Amino acid sequence: MALQLIIGGSGAGKSYSLQQQIIRDSIAHPRERYVLLVPEQFTMETQKKVVLMHPSGAVAIIDIVRFNRLAFRVFSELGILQAEMLDDTGKSLILRKVIANEREQLNIYREKVHMHGFVEEMKSVISELYMYGIGMEKYKEIREQVKGNALISEKLKDIEVVFEGFRSYIEDKYITKEELLDRLCDAIPKSGVIRESELYFDGFTGFTPIQYRLIAELMELSCMVIVSVTLGEGENPYRIMG
Repeated sequence: MALQLIIGGSGAGKSYSLQQQIIRDSIAHPRERYVLLVPEQFTMETQKKVVLMHPSGAVAIIDIVRFNRLAFRVFSELGILQAEMLDDTGKSLILRKVIANEREQLNIYREKVHMHGFVEEMKSVISELYMYGIGMEKYKEIREQVKGNALISEKLKDIEVVFEGFRSYIEDKYITKEELLDRLCDAIPKSGVIRESELYFDGFTGFTPIQYRLIAELMELSCMVIVSVTLGEGENPYRIMG
């Protein structure tokens, strides 16, 4: 695997350079595969820019995707069947049911379950637990570390009750979008599409731990990885690299 960084300050033209490079590479080597990964909110905008920049007026063999869409491409390639994806509304409805069922098991939050915004706050907490790859075993380790603080420990215990109830309810029936990348990490080593692709990353300001794990898997398999990196004013890229 070869790694190339396109480095510069904000507004320095990194995205333009990267998009020009992927277009040049795809024209020079049309039998290769090219995957451009961008944040979800930039997918359509980036597709439009690449289409307008491309001499043929089309993205052709350039696949512009977000992480979740890449997961579905790999699952489709490998014939992996996935449980139904939960959207935010479905997640809220299931959490509301789980919280109602487990209310008597709660201590700190028992009287707050009917408060406005409580379900949404709990949904955010659970989404972050998934996003940062914190399973029940790791969660219990964290709770053990703060057992000296009774209030925090009891709050974490209440969250654990809801988290376990939610996981149990959706098991084998649904999958959250935060779990998708964890499953993709397990599938990546079997993917011929990734093995044959050059990967480009653009527009990201940071990554979650599960995204870092996925990127490491992609870098192990892909023949070429090119990343645009934004540096703050006065930062020395060679010092950072060293």
